[in-house]
Amino acid sequence: MVQAGWGLVAVPGTGLLWRDGDDRLSRTHPRYSPPAFLRCRGHYLRRAWPDSDDVVIWGAGPTGKTFSKAWTHAGGTVAAFVELDPRKIGQEIHGAPVVSPAGLDRFWGALGVAAVGRDGAREEVRRGFEERGWREGYEFVAVA
Repeated sequence: MVQAGWGLVAVPGTGLLWRDGDDRLSRTHPRYSPPAFLRCRGHYLRRAWPDSDDVVIWGAGPTGKTFSKAWTHAGGTVAAFVELDPRKIGQEIHGAPVVSPAGLDRFWGALGVAAVGRDGAREEVRRGFEERGWREGYEFVAVA
């Protein structure tokens, strides 16, 4: 609907109540697994930013690697991974270089993606992008 030009707004009050059991399909079926949702995010993020072929993924762990596969499957290219771990910096993952946050500026113009699954990491990554002038929702988005 957003792609068709519709706006979204929060509605006050309760909109829907449902039972949430442990055997619900969204808890048990592989179609609802975290990797499946990352594939979905890759597909729809690619559609939402059709002019952004390249992404720079902040996070070279399992979440970032899974998202990189989703992005390339959707027709995009991974320009680089950004990582804090000095053991990963200088390596290549799926053909893309792993750089420190200081190397992020080389990839200005690519869409930045925060893909770190650790608790509290999103704020850390958000600060890292923003300190370099990248704006959330414009130059970077979070997928984890």
